[in-house]
Amino acid sequence: MKRLVGTLCGIISAALFGLGGILAQPLLSEQVLTPQQIVLLRLLIGGAMLLLYRNLFFKQARKSTKKIWTHWRILTRIMIYGIAGLCTAQIAFFSAINYSNAAVATVFQSTSPFILLVFTALKAKRLPSLLAGMSLISALMGIWLIVESGFKTGLIKPEAIIFGLIAAIGVI
Repeated sequence: MKRLVGTLCGIISAALFGLGGILAQPLLSEQVLTPQQIVLLRLLIGGAMLLLYRNLFFKQARKSTKKIWTHWRILTRIMIYGIAGLCTAQIAFFSAINYSNAAVATVFQSTSPFILLVFTALKAKRLPSLLAGMSLISALMGIWLIVESGFKTGLIKPEAIIFGLIAAIGVI
């Protein structure tokens, strides 16, 4: 049962992630909101929903939730992770959407496992497996084709590439 729930949560979260980028694109293109405003709303609403869910359905969690706000070390770590990790990745992702579109930004952010693979290989001082290496090469070729055709048609600006790669690194 836990495996089914986990699988469903993964599917739903991936669908909502994709939907979030698609829904943000018109807001950004019509300059209704900036990437920073979208991220602020997204993280505040998401955090509030998670805290509410946790406190409503898990009785033991109420004490530990209160503990977070009274211990400065825990709160400091959460703030650093939230600002340096989540905000950076999210603002970069929505900035990439702002400079191109949701599909291009998602493709760039989806390269984060491959960036992690390269970092791990460099740290371990050994090459990745053949399958991982072939996956890395095919992903890079796909990104190259997207970027190359995007430059020719004018759909992709250099800023979109930079923010897309920052978003991919920020996910790690």
